[in-house]
Amino acid sequence: MIEQLHNHMILELKLNERDNSVFVLSGILLNLVILAINSALSGESDPDIFPIMLIFALLSVGYSCIAALGVIRGRRNRLMLTQGLLKMYEDQGLSAYYDHRLIDNYNGRYILLVAALILTGAVSVSVPFLSAWLL
Repeated sequence: MIEQLHNHMILELKLNERDNSVFVLSGILLNLVILAINSALSGESDPDIFPIMLIFALLSVGYSCIAALGVIRGRRNRLMLTQGLLKMYEDQGLSAYYDHRLIDNYNGRYILLVAALILTGAVSVSVPFLSAWLL
């Protein structure tokens, strides 16, 4: 029974990692696409383009927030699963083989993922509007 629980927890960790990858990659890709679209639109002299640019900017901000929340929840799930595995390893006398500093490394990685989402979102929103304003 312990082995089945262990396998289930490992599977959940893998699914969690996949979900986080989907959130981050889709968020960054969407932000880059919106950056390209709004940058192209910002070169137009038509004032009717501004609402379209604003809609794309709001989409970027909205999805970046959703993706960041998804990653933060994934971080919480990973922490719970890892703590459960550590307890299981302690009960089986295997805890010496797992370096507890890995948890801190995972937390640092999640911070970097959220920062990448926020940064690409900020660039995709600010650069086109700044270029339109400066031109």
